Amino acid sequence: MFGIKFFDIGFTMKKHFGLTRPPRQAFTLIELLVVIAIIALLAAILFPVFAQAREKARLATCQNNLKQCILGIQQYTQDYDEAMPLSVSGNAQVGPLIAGTYGIKEFSVAAFIYPYLKSQQVLQCPNDAGFSAYTAGTTTAGGKDIPAGAKVWQAYGTSYKFTKENLSMLPSTWAPAPANPTKYTQTATTALLAPAGGATAIPAASFTMEPPFPMPLSFPARPSEQRVMRCFVGPWETVNPTKGDPNVFHKGGMIMAFLDGHVKFVNSKARYDTYCDGPTVSPRRNLLPSDPNYLAGGDGSCNSQGLERP
Repeated sequence: MFGIKFFDIGFTMKKHFGLTRPPRQAFTLIELLVVIAIIALLAAILFPVFAQAREKARLATCQNNLKQCILGIQQYTQDYDEAMPLSVSGNAQVGPLIAGTYGIKEFSVAAFIYPYLKSQQVLQCPNDAGFSAYTAGTTTAGGKDIPAGAKVWQAYGTSYKFTKENLSMLPSTWAPAPANPTKYTQTATTALLAPAGGATAIPAASFTMEPPFPMPLSFPARPSEQRVMRCFVGPWETVNPTKGDPNVFHKGGMIMAFLDGHVKFVNSKARYDTYCDGPTVSPRRNLLPSDPNYLAGGDGSCNSQGLERP
C-alpha cells in the first residue's frame, strides 16, 4: 500500500513540474538528406586526396626501384672492365612468365643485373598494369606470344625500358648473325653524321662507324644527361587511335635513371627530349632549320667522338 502511494506521489510531482520525458522523435527526411549530402561532399573532397597520396607513394617506390637498378648497372660495369651489359631488344627479352610458359631460359638486361639487385620487386613498377589493346597482337617476348593479362615485368623481366644504345650492342659485322632471340641483332647500321658547326655537312655515307662494342663508360660525353632506364610507357607516348591509349604508368610524367646514377621525375616531353637518348642519338641543341644537321635530330654532343646517328 505504501509503495503504491509513494509511486503515485512521485508520478504526480514529475507530471506537475514537467519532469516527464517527451517521446523521442526520429530524423526527418530533410535532416537525413542533409547528413548524406555532407558525407558525400567530404568523400568527394577526401577521395582524390587519398588517390594522390597513393600515387605519390607509388612514385616514390618506382623512383627507388630505378635508383637501385642504375646502381646495379654501375656495379656490373665495375666487374666487367667498365663495360655496359649486353643490349637486348625489347621484344627479344624473356621474362619469368615467358620462361615458365614456354620452357625457355630468362634472358634480358634485367637478368644480367639481377645478381646485383637480389630482388625481383626492384624491377617492377607498382603501376605496371600490363599490356593494353595498344600493343595487343603486335608484342612478343623472346619470339613468343605474351599470355593475356601478363604484366610487362612478367613478359620482359622488368617494367622499365633500357635505352638500347647505352648498352653493348652486338656489331652488325659479326658472322654468322645470331638467329635466336637471345641476342640483339638490330645494331646501328645507319651511317653516322658529322657534328654540327661546319659550313658544309659531311655526307652520311662517309661514316660507317658503329658504337663501340662493348660499350665503355668513357664513350658517353654527358653521363648526367644520358638516360639509361625509364618507365615503360609515358603520358606523351604515341597513341594509336584504332587501338586506344597505352597503359601509362604515371599520368603526370615519367621517372628516368641517368648514367651518372641519379634519378628524376620528368613531367613534359619537351624536357624529356633535352636528354641524350644513347651516346649517338642526342636531341636538337640550339639548332636552326638552316643548320645542316638540323634534320639529323642532334648535334653530336652526347659522345666523346662527336658522332651522331639520325
